[in-house]
Amino acid sequence: MRNKENKHISLELNPELHYKIRYIADYNARSINKQMIYLAQQCVKEFEASEGKIEVKIEDKEIT
Repeated sequence: MRNKENKHISLELNPELHYKIRYIADYNARSINKQMIYLAQQCVKEFEASEGKIEVKIEDKEIT
């Protein structure tokens, strides 16, 4: 079931990129959605490792 607190985004991918991401997702036994989440998480980890932790404030709540 979808967590209503999570944010929903829509991506428009060209067919070749979609096919390749689907291929990788299948290889890793993930859905394409889970693969995209994994890739986003890896991107954030890489960024924070080189640039420092990103402090997040949502509705005046600090998330660490």
